Amino acid sequence: MALAKMKSTVQDDDLDGVVDAAIRAASGDMRAAILGLIRGQHEMQAEAVAATSAGYVRRRLRS
Repeated sequence: MALAKMKSTVQDDDLDGVVDAAIRAASGDMRAAILGLIRGQHEMQAEAVAATSAGYVRRRLRS
């Protein structure tokens, strides 16, 4: 998806441009743009969970 091509780091003043780019990447369909962004967030969260070891998580919970 074209949304993956957008920069991962964005200045706060460029958020409007990023929103516009997401909508353009979804051919103007705002629902599809939002769905794509949510799917991307879920993928990043799953990668973060997979990259975190169970031992680290257990130690953090005891603190």
